[in-house]
Amino acid sequence: MECLGEDDPITRCSGENRIWKIRGSPTEAALIVALEKAGLHKYVLDEVWPRISEIPFTSDRKYMATLHRPSESVQRGHPTFGSHDSNLLVVKGAPEKIEQFLKESSGTEDIVNEYASQGLRVLACAIKRLPKDHQQIVESNLSDMDFIGLCGINDPPRSGVSDYIKKCERAGIDVIMITGDNEFTAQAIGKEIGLFKPEVGDRSLSGRDIDALDDDGLQEVLEQRTKILARTSPIHKLRIVKALQSSGKIVSMTGDGVNDSPALRQANVGIAMGITGTDIAKEASDIVLQEEKFESVVDGIDEGRHILNTFRRVVLFLTSTNFAESFVILTTLLIFANPVLLLPLQILWVNLVTDGMLDIAISLEPKEQGLLDQPPSSLKERVLSKQTLTRALFYGTLMAIIVMTVYFIYLGQGTKLRTMIFVTLIISQWFSAQNCRSPTKSVFEMGVFKNRVIWIVYIIDVILVGILFLLPPLSALFQLVPVSPLEWIVVFMLSSMVFIFEEIRKRIAHRLKD
Repeated sequence: MECLGEDDPITRCSGENRIWKIRGSPTEAALIVALEKAGLHKYVLDEVWPRISEIPFTSDRKYMATLHRPSESVQRGHPTFGSHDSNLLVVKGAPEKIEQFLKESSGTEDIVNEYASQGLRVLACAIKRLPKDHQQIVESNLSDMDFIGLCGINDPPRSGVSDYIKKCERAGIDVIMITGDNEFTAQAIGKEIGLFKPEVGDRSLSGRDIDALDDDGLQEVLEQRTKILARTSPIHKLRIVKALQSSGKIVSMTGDGVNDSPALRQANVGIAMGITGTDIAKEASDIVLQEEKFESVVDGIDEGRHILNTFRRVVLFLTSTNFAESFVILTTLLIFANPVLLLPLQILWVNLVTDGMLDIAISLEPKEQGLLDQPPSSLKERVLSKQTLTRALFYGTLMAIIVMTVYFIYLGQGTKLRTMIFVTLIISQWFSAQNCRSPTKSVFEMGVFKNRVIWIVYIIDVILVGILFLLPPLSALFQLVPVSPLEWIVVFMLSSMVFIFEEIRKRIAHRLKD
């Protein structure tokens, strides 16, 4: 009987296995599959009782109604249920909603709660005879109906969801289930995936509970370990998002229907389903999931943290090296009256060749393990955080001190001074690139050779610098003079101080944290 009110959400594929493919509502598909298993066929019902009118399901209504007229086969005495002298109104939906349409109580509340506590999605069905000249459904028709029965649908969560719930907990992400299902059903599923734990004080709310609360009350309740919100409407979802935002939360909302679009648009990050999502939901969202999995959202957060860290690493490297160069050039210009410490061509080489290649290498640093084990950043923390700028100042100051040391060693030697400053800046940046790989972990802890791209850049840069010194035309163009092996060693040792001091700082910070 319920399948009379179904759309056609599945397609039978050709072949020996006669596989059915879902292409619409999984709930309706489950009902049709149950019909087929019982030896009945939806296409037969559609021929015998064709649909002439309907009220589609929405999350506000929580029911669907269809009106069917008897075909000629029924009028000729077809054995299918029904009378040939009247149309048939069929309604299915949430049991508590269908209960309002019945001529007398069904008395199935305990059964509904029992099914729901087992994690089943429960639907109720009712019918009513209408005159044959009745061609449209109006809401006034939804009364004095006869109860037909209940249907429990098992919609188990995907395997692996519980593991990702735990990842979210470790990452400081609060996961809340907002559903149109029965509260008992939502609680059972929440327990199964490890989201809802009443023993530690987790709470659930129904749509009626939300209606009884003002915005301040809803905000307060949501802060009290509320993990499940059941039988919710689009207005409820919008209020929930706004209440969480009023608490200072960054809210990500997932949805697929037209009715989800207000909440998706209001959320800081709206996420629409790419397969089952409506066009309106996708337009209201910031992200569209091509794979409709909760895991994809969590993996996206992990990848987002990696991208943010990568951006900060690159900015840290560029800021520190540019600070060192600017400090040295301005200091020698304003204090020591040496206006031509580095030639424009030498500055371009340092910034474009050495810095440019190392920027790429740093951006290709492998993703750090355990990003989801770290708490989220503060809402007040900027992309260029105070910590990042402080480290940039620290690295830049170290490099500037090293370069100024070389400056005083070779002061007054003209082209030799310029050459030594040039190679000192290059080698200092090699070591600075290693520092920028992680703000907290030692390079030796991360793996010296884990980022192979950096070492490839080192080799390329060594070869290119060697060409500058070995080819006289290039040496003359860049105004470079030969550097002795001992001088290379001295510059290398001085430049390594950038790396050594940062490793010491990380070790001290690690011990203080422990």
